[in-house]
Amino acid sequence: MKKINIAILSVLVVSAIVILSLGKPFSQKNDVVANTSEDSPPKNVVFEGKTDGFSSLQELEGGTPIIIRGKKVEEKGTEISRSEIDGAVNGGFTESIFKIDKVYKNSENNEQIKPGGKISISELAFYDEKTNTTYNVNGYEKMNTGEEYLLFLIPVDNGMFSTRGVTFGKIPLNSEETEINKNHHENRDLLSNIFKEAKEKYKNK
Repeated sequence: MKKINIAILSVLVVSAIVILSLGKPFSQKNDVVANTSEDSPPKNVVFEGKTDGFSSLQELEGGTPIIIRGKKVEEKGTEISRSEIDGAVNGGFTESIFKIDKVYKNSENNEQIKPGGKISISELAFYDEKTNTTYNVNGYEKMNTGEEYLLFLIPVDNGMFSTRGVTFGKIPLNSEETEINKNHHENRDLLSNIFKEAKEKYKNK
């Protein structure tokens, strides 16, 4: 399995999720620079992280313990981590509730993974009112409520789950788009190819 060498990772922890951080948790890339007035649009910050990458659908399937299909039904809230030194945002996530329609793989026999069940997904994108900024990891964008997705998941702490390889593990079935931040171009062509193959295999399965 190859690695995507992006920058330094530390993907997230706020109470529920602990992921190893290396010094400064993320390197930031500001896609939009806006003023701080109340009427200004939110800024958009991409946290560049080093994470597992996959060269094919077969590799993604083999490296993922849980593969499911279903819909996002609710957003429970956002957790944000700030630096104790200067208060800067250094991590966070949105907790979303996902209803499972079909289970394609559950190699660890996780009892939460069953048709009709609901699970909590740690989505690595969130909005911070204090800084009027939307943050995401590697261009990840949140799922749309009520729309259907194919998810490749790994279990994380506190009974939650996270998408495999951040952007690799969330495949929209109601859209031809990759639903990756438009200003983030890393691996876009590779993701598009994997997503296309996955849709053809799983959409009517």
